[in-house]
Amino acid sequence: MSPPSPGGWLPPAVLAVLGVAELVALEVPGRAVAGVLLVGACTLLALRASHPLLAGTGAGLLVLAVPWAGPELDQVAAVALVLVLGCYALGRWPADLRGLVGIAVLLVAAAVTYAAVDERAHDASDLVLWVALVFPAFVVGRLARRLADHNELLQREQVLLRRRAVRDERDRISRELNDLVAHSVTAMVLQVEAAADVLQTDPDRAEEMLDRAADTGRLTLAETGRLLHSLRDTENELGLLAAPLPAPGELVGGLS
Repeated sequence: MSPPSPGGWLPPAVLAVLGVAELVALEVPGRAVAGVLLVGACTLLALRASHPLLAGTGAGLLVLAVPWAGPELDQVAAVALVLVLGCYALGRWPADLRGLVGIAVLLVAAAVTYAAVDERAHDASDLVLWVALVFPAFVVGRLARRLADHNELLQREQVLLRRRAVRDERDRISRELNDLVAHSVTAMVLQVEAAADVLQTDPDRAEEMLDRAADTGRLTLAETGRLLHSLRDTENELGLLAAPLPAPGELVGGLS
């Protein structure tokens, strides 16, 4: 099991500090045990991304045990915040609706705590309060899960589109390379044959034709290098980036 990330520790750590500070300010018996329960619940919440069912349900049960130690539920605001974060985790990270089982367990535990420990008068409004506390957090967690899954799907589609675009571009370059080589070789063969025909009668013209054939070959090599670089060395890691293509006149002038 990988350790929790710093971002996963931060909210539970803040809740633990807040809850301990509230308990220290209270003058009620059992606050030390309640503090241990609260810190334990926050520790479990740090594992909410990797073990959401255990973390969400376990953290909720621990804070619902606080009244058994002494402080009442409404005396420590961190208790409600831990419950909200735990219910959010039950909706956010499980791939299915198994988090509803944890929600049901927490509602039953809350009812037992109210009935067995809390001596205040209770009515249906208490049930409405608890439902309004846990279910919105669960629903928000489910919505966050759907959005995360949708974003992941979009990212995968973008990767596939990029790969398809790269493959199509490589196919286009391959076709262009084949056409270039075929055209250039044909042109050089024709130029050399023409130079051979006039070599005896017009040597200057034959030399000019051979220069053009050489220019065609150099241009073909330069363009071929550029296309091959595009196919296999897009980051220029091997230093194969082709030099700018020279103009035909520059090549002829360089040979004279």
